[in-house]
Amino acid sequence: MELTPLTVLVGSEEPWLRDQLRRDLELAGSHRVADACGYDEVIDLALELRPDVCLIDVDTGGGRGIVAASVITRVLDCTSCVLLTETLSVGEVLECLRVGAAGCLPKSLEPGRLSAALCAVAAGESAFPRRELREALGFLVPQIA
Repeated sequence: MELTPLTVLVGSEEPWLRDQLRRDLELAGSHRVADACGYDEVIDLALELRPDVCLIDVDTGGGRGIVAASVITRVLDCTSCVLLTETLSVGEVLECLRVGAAGCLPKSLEPGRLSAALCAVAAGESAFPRRELREALGFLVPQIA
């Protein structure tokens, strides 16, 4: 039985990053990848293609990658969003959680780990580094209690 390829939309204004991510994911063998270069294009293509996962650079659209993820997660039940960031922080993890993103990962993540994380997200899991998630939850729990 052959597995259906995972569809991924990569959104970044950086051509080198889009190219690198597309190559890495296609080499993993189980991904079909499309890419978008701007904030509006990410949203438009997500609505048109309905990918399994949108992998969005936080800096897309002058830092509006999180807003794009928010729009996509509200409108498309079938699509999960994972945000990429240069320097992963607790604040970014909290923002990603707030908008319903399924993950937030560093841009420097190894290709094999990125592919595995996206497959996990498509299967309903989340993709947040443990340490940053633990710190974010440590911040949230006292706020709730």
